[in-house]
Amino acid sequence: AASSAGVDVKAWKVQLGPLFQLWDNVQKAQISKVKNVEVRAVNPDDSPVVAFVLMDASEAGKLGDMVSASLNTMQKVIAGTALSTPDLIAEAKYLIQSEVPPAWSATWPSAPEDPAIFLQGLGARIQALKGDWLRRLSSGNPLREPVALSDFLRPDVFLNALRQQTARALKISIDSLHLVSSFESHLLSDASVSPLPVNVQGLILEGCSFNDQKLQLVEGHRSSPLTSVLPALTVAWMSRDAHPERAVSSQQGGHSVAMPIYVALSRERLIGEVVLKTENNRQRILNSAALFLTES
Repeated sequence: AASSAGVDVKAWKVQLGPLFQLWDNVQKAQISKVKNVEVRAVNPDDSPVVAFVLMDASEAGKLGDMVSASLNTMQKVIAGTALSTPDLIAEAKYLIQSEVPPAWSATWPSAPEDPAIFLQGLGARIQALKGDWLRRLSSGNPLREPVALSDFLRPDVFLNALRQQTARALKISIDSLHLVSSFESHLLSDASVSPLPVNVQGLILEGCSFNDQKLQLVEGHRSSPLTSVLPALTVAWMSRDAHPERAVSSQQGGHSVAMPIYVALSRERLIGEVVLKTENNRQRILNSAALFLTES
């Protein structure tokens, strides 16, 4: 059942059908809620964080439209109401091999490699960026509420925008700042030294456990889950000279350890690092302990 364009229509229908259904469900459940939301253009006087959110929301919307157009055309080719093109055949081939077409991930550097997880993740980000985040921008204080870095296509660029905005507020160079963290938000609330603290929620911990009383990383037990979700972690860019300590706690003693933050458990894309308190920094390093935005 091959068409004149060399497409095995039967194979496309069988192998791509579940993805068509998944994207249809994602559109109905998530994207339809923000379908008519317009993302305004960036203005020259927008802060770095506002400009970032607008650009990420715009890119997410464009990517969603591109994916929809591609999958819709594939369905029309299967139905015999559209002709295939070399680009479309190439995209279908990637999907049939359970890979994401390169054109889809060009504007989402940390995109999942599995097409189903890609489509679900894209839907979630479109809804978050064009829904929750544009609402936050209109409130005038987008960072007042906790931030899930997994809302963004480019979470590393968000952290950099935060750094740029902090440098402007403190009137010092970007290079003189480093990222300070604490599980006690009030310890980073002095606007004169940390003007832009952000409560980061939903970070996933692997390789050790977290002690809620001591507010530090500890050795996991054999019965401990492989991953756990950290409580909200407040992070702020601060002057390296004025505030050399990168982990802030009211608890005395203990060590500090730099924890890499990866997008997903595959550890393929690093977006930054935070320093956290721990009972044994050598053990954390030996266990390759790390933080993640999502499990997939």
